[in-house]
Amino acid sequence: AVTISLAYSVGKMAEENNLVRKLASSETMGNANEIATDKTGTLTQNKMTVQSAYLEDQVVDGDTNAGLLGLKSSIDIQEAIIYNSTAFIEVDEQGNKKTSGNVTEVGLIEYLTRCGVDTEAMIAARDSSAPVFTIPFSSERKRATTVIRHPRDESLVRVLVKGAPEIVIKYCTQMVGADGEVIELDDDKKTQITEEVQKGYASKTL
Repeated sequence: AVTISLAYSVGKMAEENNLVRKLASSETMGNANEIATDKTGTLTQNKMTVQSAYLEDQVVDGDTNAGLLGLKSSIDIQEAIIYNSTAFIEVDEQGNKKTSGNVTEVGLIEYLTRCGVDTEAMIAARDSSAPVFTIPFSSERKRATTVIRHPRDESLVRVLVKGAPEIVIKYCTQMVGADGEVIELDDDKKTQITEEVQKGYASKTL
């Protein structure tokens, strides 16, 4: 009887353009007076672009930053974006190439493309060899991890992590500085990055 009642409710809700995937959800939704939703992909185009980037201890414009290729850590940045991603390049019905997949990953890869990186070749290289292992993003860890064979030294592995800045930075002990050299990342520097860069982006709704 309960199942029939819930199924009937699901049908009534569908008539009001409210799609219910789980039967029990109809009872919850029936008690809701107000619904708060995330606007991404709902009120927007569900498309992301890089507006700004924090690279080698400096903030750079993300619009057409071809200067990325001039950074000493450029190849590492490129590989971190490509190899820790599942986005791919496909050809649409009109014969045009486009990047598809997770919108954040697509935005990052398109950023590399705008900078002059041959992302198609890098994605092909990525797809030709499986990673050692991956840990998908989860709301608990707030980060994703991919372990790959080092692209230029098969005897080494490389661990790539992406996720919430305040979570990832906790596990870091070093960073690439303004001159491209590896420097120590102490608590004071972590606080500076969090306060000035991360919160600065947040204040601009980036």
